[in-house]
Amino acid sequence: MLWQMRAKLFGLGGGQVGITTVLITGIAMAFGQPWTIALAISLVLALSSTAIVLQTLNEKGLMKSDGR
Repeated sequence: MLWQMRAKLFGLGGGQVGITTVLITGIAMAFGQPWTIALAISLVLALSSTAIVLQTLNEKGLMKSDGR
């Protein structure tokens, strides 16, 4: 089922990371950070939020497959 949804998952997942990166970069730049530092901060936060969500899903047992 995940294989069938791969295009949608990659698109939505990539979109989430991209939008989060752009927003946080803008906020960091508004606080006076150079664009390079702002981009680094935003990428770290965007990717760490993805890792936290995956860990939470794993702990709740929602990552398990029934083998279909």
